[in-house]
Amino acid sequence: MKAERRHELQTNSLALWLRWRFPQLAQQYGTRVLLGVIFLALVVVLVRYRINAPRVAAEEAALRLAAAKDLVNDLKAGVPPGQISGVTDLVMKAMDRSESPQVQALGHLTLGDYFWALANYPDRPEAATQPELYRPALPHDQLLAKAEEAYGKALGAQKEQGYLIAAAHMGLGAVAEQRGFDLDRASKGSTAPTNKYWAVATEQYQAVTNAADAPQVLKDEANWQLDQIPRVQQPVWLVAATQAAAMQAAATQAAAMQAAGPEAAMVSTTGPVSPAPGTSATTRPAR
Repeated sequence: MKAERRHELQTNSLALWLRWRFPQLAQQYGTRVLLGVIFLALVVVLVRYRINAPRVAAEEAALRLAAAKDLVNDLKAGVPPGQISGVTDLVMKAMDRSESPQVQALGHLTLGDYFWALANYPDRPEAATQPELYRPALPHDQLLAKAEEAYGKALGAQKEQGYLIAAAHMGLGAVAEQRGFDLDRASKGSTAPTNKYWAVATEQYQAVTNAADAPQVLKDEANWQLDQIPRVQQPVWLVAATQAAAMQAAATQAAAMQAAGPEAAMVSTTGPVSPAPGTSATTRPAR
């Protein structure tokens, strides 16, 4: 009985407090409590935003880099340089959007591939009448310098991703190889200065083959390039043939082909085929 009485008194006290005291407290402290709740909600939203911001920024950057890479692939496929625009802008916006080392390295690699593709764009006949469409705005050597700079920055921006590091080394090796070939071609076998670029290219390709975390496909490509460097350094000596000797050689070859049948003729016209890996991180130097 006493317990029931105590419970009834407590219930009445709570009812009286809720009826008279609570409204007073709500009127006195309600604004502060509401502001506190709003502040906590803002803190939660801010924390969630800070947590998700790097991921969202990396995704947006990846989309821009993918668009830039598509333009570079179009250029490699033969689209005139004058029709390719916005590559540099897309890459710079992607790199500004995300500070991720992977995004930074991919951005520099994309720029390197872009300048490399421009430097090796073929000199098409249409360039004689439409140079602004079919010729890059910068000369060959300056484009190679920009490609080398971009590949170097990619190598410095990434210390963990084996594929990105190997791709940067492959790009630097390709630029050095192209410069070595350009120097040899300019010297034409004369007393040319020591061509240091072949050693640079060899060093870059060996860095790929020696890397434990480099993809095997890039290692195979690097080994193939290392095998080719000694061959392209060998000079080709041309001896002027007399007309009689040339006619005799042509007649001998024609007679041999006629005797061997059509299969031999097909082989002689197609020429030798050099084996090479099926995939490559970079375009080989233009010969």
